[in-house]
Amino acid sequence: MRAEAGDHPRAVAALEDVVADHVRVLGPDHHDTLNIEGILIDLGSKAGNPADAVAAYREFLAKLSRLRGPSHVDVFPQRSTFSTLLAEAGDFAGAVAACEELLTDCLRLWGADHCGTLAVRAQLADTRGRSGGEVAVTSAAFEELLTDCLRLLGTTAPITLVVRAYLDALREHTSDPTTRHPVLNDLYTARRRPLAEAQTADVIGDAARVEAARISNDATRHAPPFWFAVPATRPLVPENGGSEPLAEVAPGTWYLAVEQRGQAILVQSQEGMRGTLQDTSGIQYG
Repeated sequence: MRAEAGDHPRAVAALEDVVADHVRVLGPDHHDTLNIEGILIDLGSKAGNPADAVAAYREFLAKLSRLRGPSHVDVFPQRSTFSTLLAEAGDFAGAVAACEELLTDCLRLWGADHCGTLAVRAQLADTRGRSGGEVAVTSAAFEELLTDCLRLLGTTAPITLVVRAYLDALREHTSDPTTRHPVLNDLYTARRRPLAEAQTADVIGDAARVEAARISNDATRHAPPFWFAVPATRPLVPENGGSEPLAEVAPGTWYLAVEQRGQAILVQSQEGMRGTLQDTSGIQYG
């Protein structure tokens, strides 16, 4: 509530206490602890130096990727936030690159017609425009995206409304197709841009939660022990909760899952070595 009222420093202080309590009760690597830690860093960017927030979030994202894998759907919302932080700090090239990498993984894991993929396309089109793209090119990207949103999701879907808002702002603020990013950066008032960004982030977050629930349901239907194979090389971390990889599982080999741990599984190799696989998206059941 304090953040919504603009009192970011006090909100940061209050959230720091919440993070400390989560670390004490649940541990530093717990799903809920990590989510709140990410929110804290994002909020800190609004209360302090955006460059400091980028550095802190980069470290946080590296930690999250070690625990769950960079392509795990749980990490997609945080990767979207990182792109936004880079743009806020003025690193538009880095923001575009981060968003392009995220879109590649969304297309691979979710497909082109998924609402989360459409949301990342909206974020990428906006970021490219703000990085120096011509208004005509940015408008064309949003027009194409709006067509896809209407075809796949309908007129009232959240991401459809967000894309309409972007297009309305483009049409409202310029009729010159050669105008470049200074206008694009000022398309929205202080109220409209954060609203559009928040709605886009919500769609990506909701999509990730739905996919995580699907993965969990798949795991429930295949209660251990079972054999499985992975679609890409992924790290195994110690079963006692450590974050440093101790081995890898690779495509082309069957592995034995001996215990379910939330969305993760405890794996035993054919040599008897055991470790936890955090990223279980797309695994093939034997």
